[in-house]
Amino acid sequence: MLASIFPEIITTNYIISQCIGICALIIVCIGYFLKTRQNFFITQIIGNCLIATSYFFLGTFFTCIGVAIACVRSIIFYVYEKKGKNVPWWLIGIICMVIIINCIIFWSGPLDLLPLTSLMIFTIAFRIKNDLILKSFLLLACFMFTTFTICKYDYSGLILKIFEINVIIIAMIKIYINQKRKIKAIIKE
Repeated sequence: MLASIFPEIITTNYIISQCIGICALIIVCIGYFLKTRQNFFITQIIGNCLIATSYFFLGTFFTCIGVAIACVRSIIFYVYEKKGKNVPWWLIGIICMVIIINCIIFWSGPLDLLPLTSLMIFTIAFRIKNDLILKSFLLLACFMFTTFTICKYDYSGLILKIFEINVIIIAMIKIYINQKRKIKAIIKE
């Protein structure tokens, strides 16, 4: 039974990856409770650096580099957010192309399509200004990455993704309730 939930051989690299992943989990979790998008992006940057390192130790190089690209993406989005501007679509296209090229270079099998698609959805989603639609895209991307973490025995990553899914669902419910309140207030006027 234990052989099916853990890798066949638990190596030092696997243990290191999980420890780094737990640190990333804590930092990313803190980010979801910060009030500004700028602070959220800062925790995403730090968290993504740790997550990339964790995947390096797991030996999943496509995902490692993909998350490193996500880190650069978060820095770009942070800079644009700080300036109060939207990230241009051409720049989002370039980021997505780099993610695809990374997948082609480090392809290890069909399972790589999950983080590839997830990273691209995250990239496109942060350009969306409607919070409910944004959260819907983030939820889809999290489900895809969760499947990948299960297949790679990345339990710290799994805990992080389950937490993110719950936070996104709670945020979506909160947005929906606030929208209903605003509509009721407009109707009463």
